[in-house]
Amino acid sequence: MLKLSNLKDSKNLKMFLFFVPLILCGSLIPSRLSVSLTPSLDHRLFYLDRSPDPYDIKKNDYVLFTFSSRYINDGKPVKVIKQVACDEGEILTVTGNDYYCNDNEYIGKAKEFSLKGEKLEKFIYNGKIPEGYIFVAGRHKDSFDSRYYGFIRKKDIKAIAYPLW
Repeated sequence: MLKLSNLKDSKNLKMFLFFVPLILCGSLIPSRLSVSLTPSLDHRLFYLDRSPDPYDIKKNDYVLFTFSSRYINDGKPVKVIKQVACDEGEILTVTGNDYYCNDNEYIGKAKEFSLKGEKLEKFIYNGKIPEGYIFVAGRHKDSFDSRYYGFIRKKDIKAIAYPLW
């Protein structure tokens, strides 16, 4: 066992100086970093700010939240990262299967069927996004996002995710 009195010994001091930062980093990394395994986003590694102020969340931010859907993980809650495509106060428009923010910013097209062949219900809304809500999307055509499950409450955001890679 390593005792503080033994730290005068050069070998023990080096071990202490190596392992203490390693242990501290190891305990902090899982709560501060997240890896996205799906092709839904352009980035794979994110630094998480886990104390977001809902007023700081804005368009184009990446956000982490928890949701459940019968289409994903057998309906069990899952944490996901998506990008804010349309913010509170902006105008969401759905034309056929196409989604737009402020009439001219294309968000994406809703699909009729999931990758498993299940019929997908799409979220239909035309108008101003209510205060305290956001519409999130992924970049990939198969992203499961607000086009299917609707708005996310800003107060339900668990973290703002900053892309690292």
